[in-house]
Amino acid sequence: MDTVVGCPLERDLLITRGWAVFTVLRARNHILLRQEDHLQRLIDSCRGARIDLAGLPPHDELLQRIWQKLDEYNYPESVVRIIVTAGHSEDSKHPAPSGHPRIVILVDPYHEPSGDSVRLISRIGGPLRPEVKMIGPYANAMVDLCDVGREGYDDVLYTTATDDFKETT
Repeated sequence: MDTVVGCPLERDLLITRGWAVFTVLRARNHILLRQEDHLQRLIDSCRGARIDLAGLPPHDELLQRIWQKLDEYNYPESVVRIIVTAGHSEDSKHPAPSGHPRIVILVDPYHEPSGDSVRLISRIGGPLRPEVKMIGPYANAMVDLCDVGREGYDDVLYTTATDDFKETT
């Protein structure tokens, strides 16, 4: 097992609470496919996850950062993952007052799926907020915490259908 010491994200809410959103897009010869659709979904997901948009770079600066990463790896076709975290936290629960969202851009080579088709199965369930591309099992709890904080509460107590206590955020 690897141990990471001094990770730049170690006090980030992505690590402590899974509080982040993402989008994934393809790039071909440094051209981002459906670029505006993906960037808008990222912004909409930030809103839905209560991540402060004021701390994000302007549109053109974000694109420059993505293109720099594409240049760094220089794959003919790439998969680009853009992750926006809720930012640094002093208490591992709330964004730091002086904090801001952090952006992580990951670039991998694109590989065509093998075979002629993709097999899928459908099941009842899925994300509680599918329109918000959130990361981590505690991300929905973080949205709840933001919402109840605006109503004057400090936390949320989760129960089962029979009112058994489960946990707080």
